Amino acid sequence: MTRRVVILGLDGMPLAVLFRLIDLGVIPYTKHLVQKSFVKDLHVDLPFTFASWASISTGCNPGKHGVFDCLLPQPGDEPRLVAREFVERPTISEIVALKGLKAITLNVPMTYPPVVKSNHIVISGWTYPKLVAWPSSELETARKFVWREGSPPPIRTLEDRVKHMIESVERRCEFLEYMYKNRSWDLFYTVIPESDWVFHIALGEIVNAKGVGRLALRIFERIDKLIRSLHESAPSNTLFIICSDHGFMEAHTSL
Repeated sequence: MTRRVVILGLDGMPLAVLFRLIDLGVIPYTKHLVQKSFVKDLHVDLPFTFASWASISTGCNPGKHGVFDCLLPQPGDEPRLVAREFVERPTISEIVALKGLKAITLNVPMTYPPVVKSNHIVISGWTYPKLVAWPSSELETARKFVWREGSPPPIRTLEDRVKHMIESVERRCEFLEYMYKNRSWDLFYTVIPESDWVFHIALGEIVNAKGVGRLALRIFERIDKLIRSLHESAPSNTLFIICSDHGFMEAHTSL
């Protein structure tokens, strides 16, 4: 029997905050999984988004995959945002595809454009300058879920920003559920960035469930529903991995 693998990345999610969300009763299905799973807070060589996701995607440390920051210096020119071409090792999705198995990589940093295209569906991540897809026939499907017609509502307050993220994660989860259930795969790899985005603006309010943080908890409620949907509909003999690139913490003092 072919073993399948799901990798669900929660960007910027520290284990301590995950446990806090469990204590608040926000992510009951994730709590159920945690209680019967192996859980480990791993050492991070470079606690930066690009370096960490490159390590997760390749299984190599920064000295081997060559990614140390989000920008790559260019002599005599402006720095360039790191893309797939600067990652010096194959990703797990590409290795799976090379073995003749089917991989789906959605919204994962530094995976577009894909080096290995056979057996591989790739939708660009939020770090890529625009929404693109391989094969190109998948682009219209992504647009139906991720994009909305018309101009977005004006964002004037912190509450407006959180509401915008709630809508964003809802669309993203709908798209992930659709691809998960309507495409064939042996590896399904995706990253959700909204956890990181909202921690940047409301970490303290979230962990204390106060103010705008109470509204922001809806983001994690939707992620929990996604985890339940993916886990309960996973084929038998599926390895289910939830991971993160780095974590946040509250700074009580400054220099």
